[in-house]
Amino acid sequence: MHRGRYLKVPQNYLMDLRQINSACRVALQKPIRKLQDLPINFPKEIVYAKQVSGKFVSQILLELEDCAVFLPKRATSVLENHVDGLKGYRLVFRGTRNFGSQNHETADFEFLEPL
Repeated sequence: MHRGRYLKVPQNYLMDLRQINSACRVALQKPIRKLQDLPINFPKEIVYAKQVSGKFVSQILLELEDCAVFLPKRATSVLENHVDGLKGYRLVFRGTRNFGSQNHETADFEFLEPL
């Protein structure tokens, strides 16, 4: 055989199958709901939070116990430095309120301390 023809592969060049497979596998995702569809005054624990960038805007995505929700754009600038610390806190949707002179309905929500 022609053993001289084969190149030796450096050890650090070997594939990390765990990393490759985690990127390729499709994980089950929770349904994405509108913040306004959450029950009023019912705290939901935040399982995971991250800032995601869309085509035109960046928003905060919260994974809750049974679903995921995007927070309104107005919350992004306030929370962008605190996203990693939101896990364990609870999100409470308080309903919708009229906002501005044109009676624009907007979501009213707040965060509660972890249990």
